[in-house]
Amino acid sequence: YYFVVLSTINMAGDQNEELLAPIIKSNLKGKDIDIGSLELSDSISMTVVQPFANKDDALLFYDIIKAEQIFDAVGNPSFVISVSNFDILYKSKEIEAYLEFYRDHF
Repeated sequence: YYFVVLSTINMAGDQNEELLAPIIKSNLKGKDIDIGSLELSDSISMTVVQPFANKDDALLFYDIIKAEQIFDAVGNPSFVISVSNFDILYKSKEIEAYLEFYRDHF
């Protein structure tokens, strides 16, 4: 499972990575977790924290990030996604469809 934060391209993924790094360091100590950013489209960037061993671990991290209030839920939606759904989302670029699926299933 992955944790993803979406941003507009003008808010560089590096900024998201800088915001997430201390939280990862303090809450996921000793776990082999990577963080990186990539462009989903011309206007949207994705910052991805991965891999989490299971859905519950990813959702726990999501809850920690939500409690920290470092991202605006409207301007920077964040969510947990499985590896297979991440691949589908990256190919389809259908963010709204995935967010609707996420709200229904998570």
